[in-house]
Amino acid sequence: MCRYKDVGIPFPLGMVGGCKRKVVLTTQLINVCGKMEVRKKIKVKCLNDDEAWSLFLEKVGEETISSHPLIPRLAKDVIKELEGLPLALITTGRAMYDKEDPREWQHAIDLLKKSRLDEVEHSREDQEGSTFYRLKFSYDNLRSDTLRECFLSCSMWPEDWLIKKEKFIECWMGLGFIKEFDYISEAYNTGHTLIRYLIRASLLEENEVYDEVRMHDVLRDMALWIAHDNGKNKNKWIVFRDEAPRDEEIWHKAERIMLINSKIKEFPRIAATPSSSKLTTLMLSRNYNLTALGDNIGALVALTYLDLSNCRIIHFPKEVCGLVQLRYLNLTNNEMPSLPVELGSFVNLKFLILRDTGIHTIPQGVIAKLKSLQLLDLYHNWRSIDENLTYLASQLLEELECLNNLKGLGICIGDTSQHHLDYQSGGSA
Repeated sequence: MCRYKDVGIPFPLGMVGGCKRKVVLTTQLINVCGKMEVRKKIKVKCLNDDEAWSLFLEKVGEETISSHPLIPRLAKDVIKELEGLPLALITTGRAMYDKEDPREWQHAIDLLKKSRLDEVEHSREDQEGSTFYRLKFSYDNLRSDTLRECFLSCSMWPEDWLIKKEKFIECWMGLGFIKEFDYISEAYNTGHTLIRYLIRASLLEENEVYDEVRMHDVLRDMALWIAHDNGKNKNKWIVFRDEAPRDEEIWHKAERIMLINSKIKEFPRIAATPSSSKLTTLMLSRNYNLTALGDNIGALVALTYLDLSNCRIIHFPKEVCGLVQLRYLNLTNNEMPSLPVELGSFVNLKFLILRDTGIHTIPQGVIAKLKSLQLLDLYHNWRSIDENLTYLASQLLEELECLNNLKGLGICIGDTSQHHLDYQSGGSA
């Protein structure tokens, strides 16, 4: 048995010679506090601007900072990208110790903006001393591969974003990380539990007021680095800020492409070589200039996850119906008056989310063909009664009865004698 003095703890504990003694430990994993029976937990926050500057200056050296008039301003831009994370400030400061040319500093800033901190720190030369390598301890010690996959997927959203927890949970269901559940409420409970694990491991930050979470920029960069096979395959996951990648090779080699809140107006042209496509996940949400998809998207036959929420698509994109491997399709908050007959080809679709789409026409028999469907969300459609309504509530309910795998339904049925559906809330059925 280990004795107190063997680990540097005076014995006996408590008052000795009039002195009170305490043991202080630090950890990235909150469950360690429970195992060590910690009496008081103190969360160490990231440094503020002044503290971050002092720490960074200490590591980079006054001589380097004062070597050129532009470097102090550039150094503050570097610090801003690191968001007060002490470990990143220390390792990056040491890496910039001998950089006295402003162009080297600007290059470092460019790399940081592209989530390539490992290249700034030259971590290939000193891998064990790099920020990513040391932060990866928390990732490696997560209790399951599912948690690790969930953490990596959080990096698919833009930096500095606060994301609703339910959005993460829907994503994890669509990506297949949450599989075993009898009711949709079970899936959401599982998702919230997974989020709590990531928060306790200091891998996510929580905004309790709005039920949101965010990922620190450096942790997001680390997640992308891991997803890129520790930086060796940068085309595996593509996260673009503004325009869609024009290089066709990227579209055929990437496994996930995320273009959230960008400025794209149309889907890029892709050569019709479906057999070479590896892309399984495509996120195009919040592209407010995107009103339609071209035939090119049909070349992405391996797609299983497609998020087109919050765009400006005015008709259901029939080109998507050729993507028969889709398991998740989200078209929330687009203006689409009707669903096409071709929708029935989605034999593998498990999650169909059509909130706030204004749909008032569904061809008879289409819903009944979606045999794999587990969640159908039609929240807040049919916002006004109109003479063009062509689908009776009774018909929809009959078709829903044919879906043996359906576990969640977002719908509220009003007076069926009015021959319309009045959607008021989206819950599980």
